[in-house]
Amino acid sequence: MTCWFTFAGIFFFRKKPPSAPDRARDTGSMIGVALQGLAFGLVWGVHRQTFTPLISSSQAISVVAGLTAIVAAVGSVLLIKAAVKTLGKEWSITARLVEGHKLATSGVYAIVPRLY
Repeated sequence: MTCWFTFAGIFFFRKKPPSAPDRARDTGSMIGVALQGLAFGLVWGVHRQTFTPLISSSQAISVVAGLTAIVAAVGSVLLIKAAVKTLGKEWSITARLVEGHKLATSGVYAIVPRLY
């Protein structure tokens, strides 16, 4: 939960650079934002006894699964923080094209060209 709140805090409390003027905004991307919100609501809305496994398994598998989840959560927070910093004024929750847009090829985006 701490990582989730940190993840959300990056978006809400980040130092906002001067806004770039929009050249085009995709209103259809709001559907994706709404679906993500619905998914978070479903996940957070399911109530079960605290510290009980979702499926029964051995103690070792439960510990490995828990540690994997923690590493993935911390890694996602670090990744999004680096991505938001690299994109600066071009970052947005919804898809848009800003005036003077430049393809991000530094920071965490430096590995993308090598993947293709």
